[in-house]
Amino acid sequence: MPSNQVMKLAAVIVGLFIAALAYLEYQRILSVDWHKVQAVSQNGIEWVANALTHVSSTIGDSHTGTLK
Repeated sequence: MPSNQVMKLAAVIVGLFIAALAYLEYQRILSVDWHKVQAVSQNGIEWVANALTHVSSTIGDSHTGTLK
């Protein structure tokens, strides 16, 4: 599965999860601290960005040859 499709799938899953939280809060089944959700998701986004940067730099360092 190409990485673009993986990212789209992950975005859909996260979106559905957030929609489910919003629905459950609307039905008064649970109470969501949206400030906490935002803080956690921001940390997760930063972690993913750092991981992708590390992976891409590692790939770049290990493939310094040229293709002909």
